Amino acid sequence: MRKRWLILSCVVLLAACNWVKPNPTLYQRLGGQAAIVAVVDDFVSRVSTDCNINTFFDGVDIVQLKTHLVEQICAGTGGPCEYTGRDMKTVHDEFSIEAKHFDATVDHLIVTLHRFQVGQAEQNELLAILGSMKPDIVNTATEKTPIVAKQLISTPTITAKTPPKTVRNAVANKPATQKQRPKKRGVKTLGVKKQKEKNNVVSNIVNKAPSSALVAKQSKAQGAIQGTIILLGKDKQPVAAGKIIVTVTPAERALISPRVSKTFEIAMQNKIYTPSHLVVQQGDTVTFKNMDRLKHNVFSSSPENRFDLGTYPRGKRPGFTFQNEGLVKVYCNLHKRMFTYIQVMYADRSAITQADGFFFMRDLPPGRYTLKAWHVSAEITRQFVVTPGNTVNMDLTLDGSLFIPKIRSKKIGAYPPKPIKTFDAKKYPAVKEEGRFDEEF
Repeated sequence: MRKRWLILSCVVLLAACNWVKPNPTLYQRLGGQAAIVAVVDDFVSRVSTDCNINTFFDGVDIVQLKTHLVEQICAGTGGPCEYTGRDMKTVHDEFSIEAKHFDATVDHLIVTLHRFQVGQAEQNELLAILGSMKPDIVNTATEKTPIVAKQLISTPTITAKTPPKTVRNAVANKPATQKQRPKKRGVKTLGVKKQKEKNNVVSNIVNKAPSSALVAKQSKAQGAIQGTIILLGKDKQPVAAGKIIVTVTPAERALISPRVSKTFEIAMQNKIYTPSHLVVQQGDTVTFKNMDRLKHNVFSSSPENRFDLGTYPRGKRPGFTFQNEGLVKVYCNLHKRMFTYIQVMYADRSAITQADGFFFMRDLPPGRYTLKAWHVSAEITRQFVVTPGNTVNMDLTLDGSLFIPKIRSKKIGAYPPKPIKTFDAKKYPAVKEEGRFDEEF
């Protein structure tokens, strides 16, 4: 009897030794649903501010869009979610999405993943999933190019138990609860469970091994720079650090070659320029589309790029080609509270921050560079050196506490002062300060 127990114990021990703990899914390595929600929030915020692609989101329910993105990423990475939206081809058939729009979206996703310190292996797998959807998203006859996320920084992997500090803070500051939605007709996804329907988009992505062409390789020839900018406002207290133009210029221009010239568009609606900040390259053209029922007169008196598009009605979109480097301040001669800022560069290596002040730029050849961070209330310049395969970390503080706004001038002379009106101070206790949002130099 004792001999039988000994043999049984040995068998159990051998079985225990041969048992291998299953590898965690990509969903678990990303940090679970809370981390995915935080990443989706940041990603959608970045895409919505890009004037080249945000027009595709006009009239779209952003809350529902985020919900479907979270469901899709959760299910596609092996999480316990169901995708309740339509398939990718049906959703995007009505849009004329080109490869350049798809690539711009991927760039925003890469910036978001770097901000949350997602590991390179996890980036590769996530981008491979997105790459498999490209034929259904891009509906023009363009060449299918692989997505490449270059290894530019050694980053820790997000695990389910210990997500990065940035993700934990994002989740702590904004509870990210994702309720399960009732099943709807359309595409259905069951996460890690085997999907039986043949037309299941996410199941096809999970069960299909990523193409080797989509797997990123480490870039040993180039580097990158990233950092966070703190903007100080009144009384030197931190304020939202959005709309800061960050540019990098190489000491030797031969390091970076200019890209092919492009055409950008700035819309005028409700007497507001959108976007209010834009970075272009020498030779690029910017059109100014009037979407208001009233007329506008677009002009700039900036020495490097003076222009005057005259007065024109709704529907017209005259443009101007920028040939010289420098900051261009664009106004409307008919409406003094309208402004937009255009930074013209020799070769476009730039970023425009959001409220968190984070910026990231990749594909920088090794060498010496000058970084300039410009905000309407302050600016700062720093030098740095890029080495192959490494990322420069640079955190900055912009002191805008001494900023004093003033009313700008028209093309010729100043705006006439408003007539002084008598009023009952008790009836109208709050009076807005004139010129607060006018020309701010």
